[in-house]
Amino acid sequence: MTLTRSLQLTALFLLTACSSVGSALEPAVPKAPAYTLAPNKGLGAGQPDTVCRNVQIKRQTVGVYCRSSSAVLLQELGVSVTPADGSDASSSRSVDFATGMSQYTGTPRKLHGRDGFIANVDCDPGTGEVYRATGTCLAAVSFDDTSSFHYTQLTLRDETTGKQVLSPEVALAIANTLD
Repeated sequence: MTLTRSLQLTALFLLTACSSVGSALEPAVPKAPAYTLAPNKGLGAGQPDTVCRNVQIKRQTVGVYCRSSSAVLLQELGVSVTPADGSDASSSRSVDFATGMSQYTGTPRKLHGRDGFIANVDCDPGTGEVYRATGTCLAAVSFDDTSSFHYTQLTLRDETTGKQVLSPEVALAIANTLD
């Protein structure tokens, strides 16, 4: 083998190795951890076409997921939707998330291929009768082409203990897999 050919093969090998290393250094999108869905009989009870489930990781409830077509439930969840203005093709609907303490504007985001909105909101991860904003949650809502919506609220942080429950990236990955 000639010296030139040997140098060409070495250069090709190094370029291939460097391009593999470069892709390994890029941040990976986290995959949703293993989770289960358990019945939530209280939320959405009596609403037509509604299924609500608790999201659990290692038997710990970290949030809730609902699929429904009930405008009443959407309002009870604190989600208000301002429809798109039909006169302007560039405008789109907007979504606000209201909690017992504040109101948050949703950021547009594709969720499982659907038009959706997300926001970090104050939340009450407890089950008491009085709302206490002792946590931070990711709230997400997406809409089917029909009148159905998918709502997810996952606990990011328990502010009373200072414990991180889910990272925002992992919570978003879970919300993106729920269908």
